Amino acid sequence: MDEKPVDLLPLLKVAAVFLSLVLFMLVSLPFAGGEIFRGHDILFHMIYVKGFYQALSEGQFPVRVIGKVFPGYDFYVFNYYQPMFFYFISLAKFLGLSYTQSFLLTLWSAWVASGVFMFLFVRRHLANFPALLSAFFISTLISFDSRASWLGYYSRFQGGFVSILALTLLYWIATTISVDRIKKLLLWGIISSTIAALWAIGEHFGGSISCLLI
Repeated sequence: MDEKPVDLLPLLKVAAVFLSLVLFMLVSLPFAGGEIFRGHDILFHMIYVKGFYQALSEGQFPVRVIGKVFPGYDFYVFNYYQPMFFYFISLAKFLGLSYTQSFLLTLWSAWVASGVFMFLFVRRHLANFPALLSAFFISTLISFDSRASWLGYYSRFQGGFVSILALTLLYWIATTISVDRIKKLLLWGIISSTIAALWAIGEHFGGSISCLLI
């Protein structure tokens, strides 16, 4: 009696998810040690965090205006800026954490939650990705800010139709290729990421391979 070939696709999917979680933890570790506060606008966010919590403590709800950003002026930043993230930070601060701890805890939780919800969204809706892509395309056409809708947020080029199209095509490719091709992709992905990591290690310690090539 012939034995049926073993389907390795479920195992490869589990391995891909596990590898993604490991890589996420490794990439995120420097942020836990304070490296995130070297970002160009993080200190402004910390000012917003403190001002938001103080405004909330004073009874302002929903929070729209914070003070002490510019001397003599109130700052109506939360008329235009997304406030939900700061509500979660304020909740952590109310539970006794410091401003920094509240910010980091909320940020890490948002990263993990966004990954989980994105996985659930993709599994549920991208099976019929032409319809979803068409909806994104129509909304891009009628957008009042065509540049941001096509290319994404300023200076980041993320979140627009182009990046959504790229991610959608990647999902379509990943769900239609054979197991053998997935093995080759994983192999070459590991090889290329190892080369990039070794290159970056040299950059971190002040010695770059590119300098030798030049």
